[in-house]
Amino acid sequence: MHRFTDVTPRRRLLGTFAMVVILAGCSSGSATPSPQATATLGTSSSIPAASTAPSAAASFTPTTINVVEDYPSPHWIAQVAWWLAKDKGFYSDVGLTVNFMLPPTPPDPAKFIATGKVDMGISYTPDLLTAASQGLDFAAVASLMDRNTEGIMCRSDAGVKTPQDLVGKTVAIYDFPMAQLNWSLFLEHYGIDPSKVNKVSEGNYGVPLIVANKAQCIDAAAPEELVDARLQMKQPDAPFFLYDTSQGIPNFYWFVIAANRSFANQNPEAVKRFVGATIKGLQYAQQHPDEAKAEFLKIAPDQDPTLAQQGWDQISKIEFNADGSLNRFYPSDPVGFMRPDLWQSFQQVLVDHKLIDQPVDVTKYVTNAFLPGQ
Repeated sequence: MHRFTDVTPRRRLLGTFAMVVILAGCSSGSATPSPQATATLGTSSSIPAASTAPSAAASFTPTTINVVEDYPSPHWIAQVAWWLAKDKGFYSDVGLTVNFMLPPTPPDPAKFIATGKVDMGISYTPDLLTAASQGLDFAAVASLMDRNTEGIMCRSDAGVKTPQDLVGKTVAIYDFPMAQLNWSLFLEHYGIDPSKVNKVSEGNYGVPLIVANKAQCIDAAAPEELVDARLQMKQPDAPFFLYDTSQGIPNFYWFVIAANRSFANQNPEAVKRFVGATIKGLQYAQQHPDEAKAEFLKIAPDQDPTLAQQGWDQISKIEFNADGSLNRFYPSDPVGFMRPDLWQSFQQVLVDHKLIDQPVDVTKYVTNAFLPGQ
């Protein structure tokens, strides 16, 4: 079974061992859900609105929440928001005991949330919509970060100056829905025939592939694989094409906090407190970048401090404005707010490109009832 843990997970050099520990004791791969998550999943009905958070700490109902992080080992710096929230006491201050786990494979977070193997988690809009189209249920409760940090990076010596230069190259792409969608839309935007590119699986972490020149290019997050590979290859100017609207990638909410439907129905106040404390962790990280970098080295102690420095710089450049505010699609929206019409328009992209077979009513999955102040 998947073991939820309060112990700081190890990272890259110990990544395989850490995953074995998480999976130890069970051959089926199913997680042990918390008591709240054992209830039968409901239908995609309206989530009850959470009331205003109590003003006195004594009024909080102590709740344990098991949370799956967005991606398998190794940890990466975008995850420091919730680890800071945990270490600074933002969760415990509101009566929450939060246990984090890394998923075994990239597509697992949305599935684990929907099936009750965890109570809550962080996933991505494409992955959640894919899960919904397959009949899985969840409540998407907040956008933690709007902007996509992914893109395509290449070795400096691969001769790639423009996207068209990818023809004839070996490019490693992750297997989860968001990565596959980004890649398809990117090729379509530039009129590149997919059969002319040697696409291979990137596994769980692509940096070793590009460092060993087994792939000339990889799917890379700007704060993680891009920085790590540039450091390891000593190629600070290795080209990178950020997935954004200029590259043919439509806007979608990137880091999405989601809850198991039954858990949200039974514990609306706990969900709301988790959302508020996690957003507080992200804001604290932005205001205290040195602590954000230190937190990353705490959860990934084998990493080069330069990766922490440059990785957080990339997060800041993409996710925050010069004044420190979050770089939202709609700046007038409250922090965490998600517009159902943006989910709907993005779902249509998935349908048009035959990446999902069955569209869903997104208003049954997306709610802003758990945001601070709602």
